[in-house]
Amino acid sequence: MNTSCASSSFSPAPFPHFDESLASDYWRVPLRILGDSYIVFLNENIKRIFKSDNLPDFIKLALAFIKASSITSPKADSEVYELDMFLPEDKDDDLCKESGWRASESWFIVILSKDQIKELAGYSNET
Repeated sequence: MNTSCASSSFSPAPFPHFDESLASDYWRVPLRILGDSYIVFLNENIKRIFKSDNLPDFIKLALAFIKASSITSPKADSEVYELDMFLPEDKDDDLCKESGWRASESWFIVILSKDQIKELAGYSNET
């Protein structure tokens, strides 16, 4: 089922990041910014919620690169669907391959290693 990113039932999970320039242990991880909260989706049942003061540095860095490279206005959440958000608009952009991209107004895909995901899974703010 290809659910709209604006749906309240939408709970995405990371997707393998297949790119010849990176090792195979990288993942496309959904992240949503709502107000001052950063919600990282580690699987369909586990997400981590951060504020800017406790957001891990590796996510801050990825978001800084993504935001700096986003020239066009982002699509509305209602215009983007689950499967679409995992595909960058510019597949040849090296920054997308290494850091991630903006999928919509509030949704981002950040490229994280298995070790970074494990580190996030160890945080105790499970919802």
